[in-house]
Amino acid sequence: MITGAVATGKSTFASILANKLSLPIIHLDALQRDFDRDKDLAEIRQRIIDEASKDAWVIDGNAFRKDLDFRIVRADLVIFFESSPAQSFAKHIFRHLHHKLTGKQKPGGTSDSLRLNWFIKFIFLDWPKREKEVLQLIELHQKKLIRIRNRKEAKSLLESI
Repeated sequence: MITGAVATGKSTFASILANKLSLPIIHLDALQRDFDRDKDLAEIRQRIIDEASKDAWVIDGNAFRKDLDFRIVRADLVIFFESSPAQSFAKHIFRHLHHKLTGKQKPGGTSDSLRLNWFIKFIFLDWPKREKEVLQLIELHQKKLIRIRNRKEAKSLLESI
């Protein structure tokens, strides 16, 4: 299971990892694309549970408001991407501009919209609280945790597999 701060490379990392391990990839952004993320919580929760109930997978994203700790319980390993709110915000803006200028599709089905009214609140207010909650759940369920602090660490981990 791969989770962590906004715009830290989770989906790109997950895609490469899934390919290396020959496992199916589940991008939560893509899974939620056809739903209203604030209103369709029960439907999204069920889709996440259905996917995470399968025998083997690589899943990336957050969505803990929708599935609480189900993915953590099912995961063999949690890879957690860390970033300060300011870094996440800057990377979100940069990623948006990069994809708009190059026309390159974002991995994992993330939206092309900046959605600043949502992302500012999420990055600076919501995520810091959820980050603590997620780390507590990982510890509670005694899951092995790998923290990734930058692209160099992510690349090193992928090369070691």
